[in-house]
Amino acid sequence: MIAQSLSNAAAEKARRIAARHLLLALLDRNDPDPLAAPFATLAVDLIVVSERLSTRDRS
Repeated sequence: MIAQSLSNAAAEKARRIAARHLLLALLDRNDPDPLAAPFATLAVDLIVVSERLSTRDRS
């Protein structure tokens, strides 16, 4: 997950890994990954949340 967070940050040319990068890495996980379980339990719409995190203002 840390590697994916770093990849997300690098893709944006960000100097630091932000909470948004960690959340995007978590949202990329699929069942049966234990990190994905809370999102499945809460019925989170992974696509909508990922899009909102990806398109939010980064300034």
